[in-house]
Amino acid sequence: MWTVMSPMATRRIGTGVAVVNRLLYVVGGFDGESRLATVECYHPENNDWRPVSPMSVTRSGAGELTVLYIPVDSESSI
Repeated sequence: MWTVMSPMATRRIGTGVAVVNRLLYVVGGFDGESRLATVECYHPENNDWRPVSPMSVTRSGAGELTVLYIPVDSESSI
């Protein structure tokens, strides 16, 4: 089922997208006139987008990778 959510501050295509700790990050992209360095973060509990510090360079068509690091206690058995 699809759910309508609030729109981002900047329309864009060709973005990079990643989910970290239940937050959706959209980075870079193209707004129809130029490549973007902006980053927005979606908070599902509040249904709102918040700006995040921009990247140092513009990017569009980017691929993102989210890496989850889980420290392992030396006494744990996995």
